[in-house]
Amino acid sequence: MKKRALYVGAALITFVVGAVAASGFTFSPRVFRLTSEDGVGGPGLGASGNGIGASTRTWVSVDGPGVEETIVSYSSCDFARRDFDLELKRRRST
Repeated sequence: MKKRALYVGAALITFVVGAVAASGFTFSPRVFRLTSEDGVGGPGLGASGNGIGASTRTWVSVDGPGVEETIVSYSSCDFARRDFDLELKRRRST
């Protein structure tokens, strides 16, 4: 009985240490907050002009760095795929 309690205790300690280590790898140490949001509708948006709507969001971290997020809506997945490929080509060429 004493041996079983020792194994259960060791298993619990191993689980807790593993959970703490895993949380260090999965949770970002930076916390971002949304500071601005805007949107527009209409044709001619996106890299190739096939987008029908767009929105932008600005996220700022507590310790300084910010992220600009842009979302473009399309009427079909083919238009979205073409714009995605066009953006990849543009980024590779710069």
